[in-house]
Amino acid sequence: MIEKEIFGGLGLLSSIMAICMLLVLVAIIVDLVSGWRKAKIRGEARTSYGFSRTFTKVLQREGLLIVAWCIDVAVHFAWWFFATETVYCVPIVGLLFTVAICGVEAWSVKEKADEKDKNRLDHALKIIIGTIGKDKAAELITETIKKGEAHENTKKGQQG
Repeated sequence: MIEKEIFGGLGLLSSIMAICMLLVLVAIIVDLVSGWRKAKIRGEARTSYGFSRTFTKVLQREGLLIVAWCIDVAVHFAWWFFATETVYCVPIVGLLFTVAICGVEAWSVKEKADEKDKNRLDHALKIIIGTIGKDKAAELITETIKKGEAHENTKKGQQG
């Protein structure tokens, strides 16, 4: 147990928040790298716009964590004044913010990949249908699927 003095536990609280801020920064970098790689795979231009958006995101997310740290410090002092035996040294608000922000970044990584691929496929299908007609496009897609299934069956027959 930490001795009950006004600044007791603040070092631990601040250390945990520093780790939270580092975790959020890592999550943002993973999102940046994921977006960069997906753009490269699709042949899209990679400009400084993505970097500037990431910089803005870092400022916003880390700013939220600083606010959460301030709330946790305020709770620490209130706890010190009103509690009798223990010291509040776990940044509950900061930890909750960290989990939420990292969850949003993970969702962003997955969403970018899935949505852009789906949108690109939809666009390609519209162009094909507009060029060769709906019936011919359906015929080509069916034929391609059948060839793919036949190829898979051949591979399974060779392996088994």
